[in-house]
Amino acid sequence: ELYEKYQNQLKNHYKTEASRNTARKNIERFKADFWSKPADEIKPLDIAAWQKKEGEKGYTASYLNKNLSALQVMLDWAADPLSQNINLEKNPIKGIKRLKEDDSKDYAINLTKAAYKEFTKKLQERDSMKKDYWLPAILLATNTGLRKGTLFGIKWKNIDWNTRLITLNPAIMKVKRKKRSEQDTAKFVCINYEALKALKEWKEHCENDPKKKAPTPEDLVFGVKQPRYQTWKKIRKEIGLPEGTRIHDLRHIFASRMVPK
Repeated sequence: ELYEKYQNQLKNHYKTEASRNTARKNIERFKADFWSKPADEIKPLDIAAWQKKEGEKGYTASYLNKNLSALQVMLDWAADPLSQNINLEKNPIKGIKRLKEDDSKDYAINLTKAAYKEFTKKLQERDSMKKDYWLPAILLATNTGLRKGTLFGIKWKNIDWNTRLITLNPAIMKVKRKKRSEQDTAKFVCINYEALKALKEWKEHCENDPKKKAPTPEDLVFGVKQPRYQTWKKIRKEIGLPEGTRIHDLRHIFASRMVPK
């Protein structure tokens, strides 16, 4: 009942549907253990038992801490005197100690010049057999450091081919909970020739593909806001990235390439 009432707060507190869904999934991780339990009867010992059980299943401490944070935020809201129709005097698990985050896997990717060349070669080989948005998307990420949400939110109208600049509107950049004035202004990212070449070839393919409608300036460059994770798992294996590497981690390749040798 509390979770259902919390849905309106999620709509007001989180700016995007993706962030709302993440919060929902984190809270729903407690469904099997606590859903039928009165909220004020959840005890720190219950949480500790849950942490131990889930940890034994192989979930990392950082992941379980995120789940717990989402639950605590909901209970903080429920205990707020300004909340309506919620009979909870206080958050019963407020201040509970987080798990020590020393069990997370390290997916930092540091590619040498030769390794990056081999990396792009594998991407191009895949692209020659299966033409899709992954080659330009990955190369744009590894040459600009853009986050996944921003990367897949770019529209054709945002690219200036002459100045080699991409305009990043506030709507597609990562939204912070505390709104700041600088978030209301557009940002720009410069495209190097490797990324520019990949984008131009992708644009030409989209315009000449007989199976698809030619893209308009308002269309997303890569056609999707959320790429399929199962496809990404297959691709990262094909191009030799470590298991567990996220699309977000592609920006780490960019960072490592910028470090002076």
